[in-house]
Parts: sequence; C-alpha cells; structure tokens
Amino acid sequence: MKSCLLPLYENERGITKLNYNPEKAGQKIPVKELFLSMGSAFVHLASEKFAEVTEEIQEEADRRWQHLLPLDANPRCELNPHSRAVWARKR
Repeated sequence: MKSCLLPLYENERGITKLNYNPEKAGQKIPVKELFLSMGSAFVHLASEKFAEVTEEIQEEADRRWQHLLPLDANPRCELNPHSRAVWARKR
C-alpha cells in the first residue's frame, strides 16, 4: 500500500474513496523498496539486472495512482466511469 502498487480504495455505487493515502501520510515508498521487503520471491526485482522492469512497474503504479487521486477528490467527476451519474444512466 505504501508504494501505491496495490492501493487501498473502495468503490461503492460509483463513489470512489481512498482508504489510505501514503502521500498524505508522508510514507510513500518506491516499488523497489517494496520488493526488497517482500522476501526472496520478489527481491530479484530490486536488482540492477531487473532495473528496467522495476522502472516500468513504478511508472505504471504511478500512472494508476494519479488516475485514482481525482476520483477520490471528486467522486462524481466525469473521469470516474463508475460515478453515480454514469451508474444512474446505465440503470
């Protein structure tokens, strides 16, 4: 959660809410640090051999995180495909 790779959020009837924001808590860490803390199954992803892969994972995690932030700040915004307005139209 602290790396934003697997963000903790919920979406109920189109209202998106971040349950934990590591940026606000000042605890956001890079995914490389996450891989080091996850044990032997993921530690190789923190090595220089996999630096390019780790960078791609970091970029994707950041891209998805940046998509979630406005949905949390404005749950009914048009960027949210699950917003109540969209959900009501589909019903």
